[in-house]
Amino acid sequence: VWMGIIMFFLYAGLEATPGQWVFTLFTQSRGIAEVSASQWVGYYWGSFTIGRIFFGAIITRLNTLILLRACMGATLLGAVLLLWNPVQWVGFFGLVLLGFAQAPLFPVLVSNTPRRVGASSAADAIGFQIAGAGVGIAALPAFAGVLANNINIEIIPVFIVVCAVLMIILHEI
Repeated sequence: VWMGIIMFFLYAGLEATPGQWVFTLFTQSRGIAEVSASQWVGYYWGSFTIGRIFFGAIITRLNTLILLRACMGATLLGAVLLLWNPVQWVGFFGLVLLGFAQAPLFPVLVSNTPRRVGASSAADAIGFQIAGAGVGIAALPAFAGVLANNINIEIIPVFIVVCAVLMIILHEI
């Protein structure tokens, strides 16, 4: 259950951080116009929404463990592309990939909880996991902001990559 709480904490923070910080990253550090930066943040959330619909439509035909691993890997790839950003479109593509790849993670992790902790403990475990997600949504973007304020705004994509790596490691453990 503790591993699940930490997983949801990381995942939810990883989902929220780009949505809250990429506009600032794009405008203050990468010289992207405010209108364009806001559009790309919208594309991030749009790709996330499209991913939820897409994966929701095909989930019954997929092995959820393979889906989790593939989407976590794609999440990491998107984060790395956002960090690398040799030209603007690579960072933009990474952001959209990041949103799309994260889309099925929360619902699939919740639905797999009974397999991990047993059916009799699933409801309680899910409650704790959702609480962990709520704390992660607040704490990780805030921590990213503290890092950006004390180091540099370009620490945000590094932070996102680190969170993605930690999520993958935790899932595999």
